Amino acid sequence: MPSFNFDIGEKERVGSRFLSDVRDELQRAISIEKSERKVTQQQIADKLKSFGHDADTAQNEGLGGCVDSVIWEAAQRDERFLITQDLDFSDARRFAAGTHHGILLIRLRSPSRFTSIERIEEILKNENVSGWAGCFVVATDRKVRVRRP
Repeated sequence: MPSFNFDIGEKERVGSRFLSDVRDELQRAISIEKSERKVTQQQIADKLKSFGHDADTAQNEGLGGCVDSVIWEAAQRDERFLITQDLDFSDARRFAAGTHHGILLIRLRSPSRFTSIERIEEILKNENVSGWAGCFVVATDRKVRVRRP
C-alpha cells in the first residue's frame, strides 16, 4: 500500500497557526464574557427578594447537589414555591395543581441563568404571581400558562 508524504508548505503552516491562534483567542474572550455575565442562583434569589418575595437557593438551604426528590420534599415541608428549569418537574399529572405549594417551570429556547433571570423579572413585573400559590405554572419565552387547583 503506497503512503503519501504531503507537505503543505511554510506559507500554509503560518496561515494555519494564525487561524489556530485566532480561534484560541476568540474562545478565551467568549469564556471571559460568559463568566462576567454569569448569573448565579443567589442573584436570582436576590432579584426575587427585591420584588418582596421570601426567596432562597437550594445551596443556601444545604441542598446543593441533592437529588430532585430531596429538594422537592424540602420545598413542600417549608411551604416554598419552587422555581426550576428541571424537566423532572414538568409532569403536570404528577405535580397536579393544588397538591403542592406551587411550581414555576421555566422553559426557554436558549436557557441560561442570565436569560432565566430576565424572564423571571419580566414575569414578576407583568403577572399576578401572588395568586399562584398551589399552581403549576410553565413559562416559555413568549407566554405563561397557569394551571390552578
